[in-house]
Amino acid sequence: MSWLSGPAQAWNSQIRDTLNRASVSVQRLAEQAELQQIGDKVRASAQSLAEQGEAALRDARESVVGQASAMGLLQGEHGDLAGSASPEELAQSFLAEARALKQIAPNSSAPKETFQRWVICLDRDGKPGATALRALHESNALPEALAALTRSKVGRSVLRAGAVTYGCKDVDMTKDLDHDSARWLCRVLKRASAAPDALLGQLLALLAEAARAEAHARSAAFDRSEIDTLKHDKEWVLTLMSAALNHTEEASLAQRLRTIEAVKGSLEASKTMDALTGATPSGQDQATELVENGADVWAQWPGDGHWYHAKVKTVAEKEVEVEWSRPPDDVECGRESEYVFTALGDSTTSSTVPRAVVLPESPTRPAPATATEENWTQQLDAAEELSRGFHDLRAACIELAAPKAHKTKGDGAAAAERTLAATAASLEALRERAAGQLETLPEGGRASGSVAAAASSEEVGHTGEGPKAEEEEPPSSRVTELRREREQLIARVRAIDEELASLGQRVEDSEAPAGLARSTSGDKATTHDRRRFLVGARAASEEVEACLAARRQKVAGFEQAQSELGSQREAVASACLRNEVLRRRRLEEVLSGLHAAAWGPGADALVRDVDRLAAARGTISRAGGLVEHSWREMVQLAAETLGDGGPLIGANSEDMSRAAKRYKEMREQLGSDLDRLAKVESNAAISSSFHPPARG
Repeated sequence: MSWLSGPAQAWNSQIRDTLNRASVSVQRLAEQAELQQIGDKVRASAQSLAEQGEAALRDARESVVGQASAMGLLQGEHGDLAGSASPEELAQSFLAEARALKQIAPNSSAPKETFQRWVICLDRDGKPGATALRALHESNALPEALAALTRSKVGRSVLRAGAVTYGCKDVDMTKDLDHDSARWLCRVLKRASAAPDALLGQLLALLAEAARAEAHARSAAFDRSEIDTLKHDKEWVLTLMSAALNHTEEASLAQRLRTIEAVKGSLEASKTMDALTGATPSGQDQATELVENGADVWAQWPGDGHWYHAKVKTVAEKEVEVEWSRPPDDVECGRESEYVFTALGDSTTSSTVPRAVVLPESPTRPAPATATEENWTQQLDAAEELSRGFHDLRAACIELAAPKAHKTKGDGAAAAERTLAATAASLEALRERAAGQLETLPEGGRASGSVAAAASSEEVGHTGEGPKAEEEEPPSSRVTELRREREQLIARVRAIDEELASLGQRVEDSEAPAGLARSTSGDKATTHDRRRFLVGARAASEEVEACLAARRQKVAGFEQAQSELGSQREAVASACLRNEVLRRRRLEEVLSGLHAAAWGPGADALVRDVDRLAAARGTISRAGGLVEHSWREMVQLAAETLGDGGPLIGANSEDMSRAAKRYKEMREQLGSDLDRLAKVESNAAISSSFHPPARG
């Protein structure tokens, strides 16, 4: 048995070690195969979800395309939203669709479909939506559509429902109301008018009542003069409704006024932001750090939040002017990054910064400002607000640099003011005429300022008995017989109307239970209704005229606002550039925090927390979109400022190019952080699932 000892024993031990290693390798391969199967399942599930999402998006796209194609806005083989329709073509489409509403079959969805298509056009972002709104105003399609709705019972139900949508209480709720169509109509009115919702609701209710009264008069064979009077009432309300809508020139000026107000807001925000450009590192007291003229200091560069060598030039109460130091010839290797010139390639010699971001020089460089995980969203909100301000201020600089724009805008303001003044004068004349008519009407019962929504014959009742007449006729068998015959005729007409409607035929709308003729008591009720209508319409006219006066004042102030803005061109340009610096600063702080989270010691704990990981990835995605947008703006601005500097006073093409380069680096850094999180997450998954075999 000696052969089992010596070399044979060593050989046996080697075999056992080899078998153990093979066993471990086999188990690892099995675990890897299992992980691969799990990965395949995840990929298959993700692919299935992607296909389902794509199908859902395709269905939604087809729905939108189908709705917008009716406006003639979609062109191309696949119906892509080309947005190539000219303003003239859009205006013609709006007007044609408005006039088509004159013929609406019972239970038709034409009003809803029409106003829905209009909303799709008006709600498009940027220039297409603005072009559609201008085309709607120029075509006069909305007043045409409202007039068309008054011609049918279906249309009047839309008007009454619209009044209810705006909160109007003076509407007959017992009648069928088309709330679906009304919601889309109200969305169109919201885009086309700046009038209060309550006033728009009152006008829609008045319009529905006036249209109902005219339709009832025609079906009941009123005298021609009476029909003309009621028709005039309806046209008066249509005039009020049209006056409540913005005019073409006014809509354009309103957009410019909003831009001016946004610019003023950005200017004020820039002033307050100057005091918030930096934060001292942990452990430093902002109030007690004292610096003197000529002292060597660490100063925080506004653009990236990092600290660089500088020398104090002047000291004020809240600010310090520093001169950025140049690196010495014998600067130590690796310390070039402590100087603005070598680290950023920026040749700026001096800057004025808050005292809080100037510290006495020390051997250790202060840590840069970093956004903590809890502040990522807040910092991105600030960056996006600064980006919007930069956009508004830059647009203002471009317009202020174009002298021809002032004359054009001035002509537009004058034209808008003339139009508003003429409209106000016309409404005043109509209101005074209505006041005269009110004086000639007998009191006839209770007078009310509310809008009457019920038909006069509905107040009278089916028996013809209404408010007592001053001199009642004595009852007679002949009167009773005629009334009975009249009710039978009305019932017969109703049956015929219902049969025609069931066959899809349009019938003359009476909307009144007693629609063939009027009794003496009916005349009294009609007088009472018209009095209430005139009182309500006169009150509405006064409100519309007050709105016109406010709009005239706003338009008149446009020239002054434009002039004030023009005198601040340099301040606007300076604020625009300051917004860009502060935007980049906020993004730098967010990226610094993301980098620390993805590459620091806490990355493993981050990826194991589902909510934190989702928040980090969401922050990277949101920051990436803003960085991409900012990079494109800087590339364009660098090209615009090449040579004469362009419309942005003080802008330097080299500075813009450096900013664009930095945004490009940020984009790459965000991609690297995202990859790092994925790698750490993968490693964490493998380590949590791997269990080495027990040795024994």
